[in-house]
Amino acid sequence: MCDHHAAGQGGRGQGHGHGHRHDAVAGPGEELVVCAVRGNMTVRSEAERDGRVRDVDGRRYYFCCAHCVDLFDADPAAYAATV
Repeated sequence: MCDHHAAGQGGRGQGHGHGHRHDAVAGPGEELVVCAVRGNMTVRSEAERDGRVRDVDGRRYYFCCAHCVDLFDADPAAYAATV
């Protein structure tokens, strides 16, 4: 379980196991991007493939996991202002 999903972490996490990586390593030809919620690195092609992107006001935001997408979707302006 990653720390931003652990129960009791600022009231944001729900605590669950999941299979995505938080220590993303780009292979040849891959590009790392920053998760707009958590701030950790994720592989651009994987985020795009899995639908973990949002386009807001002409800017594309990437996310490390579906939970971060849900948090962003709930209040895009709050996260867009910090990126």
